[in-house]
Amino acid sequence: MQELHVSLLAAMPNAGYLEMHTFPIDQYTTRPLVINKDNGMAIAIAPEVTGTGVTFDWDKLAPHKQHY
Repeated sequence: MQELHVSLLAAMPNAGYLEMHTFPIDQYTTRPLVINKDNGMAIAIAPEVTGTGVTFDWDKLAPHKQHY
């Protein structure tokens, strides 16, 4: 998950590349990853919260909920 990689790279003094994918998970999170279209670099700041730093927008996910 690319949003998680932001936190991992921020913890490294010699961070290299941020893995990015085309799965549209950004539309279901509260802090989507933003890419500068001019240079292809991520515009990201690592979150200051514990955990993975990824918070899902549960209202947007609600239509996909399945009851078993």
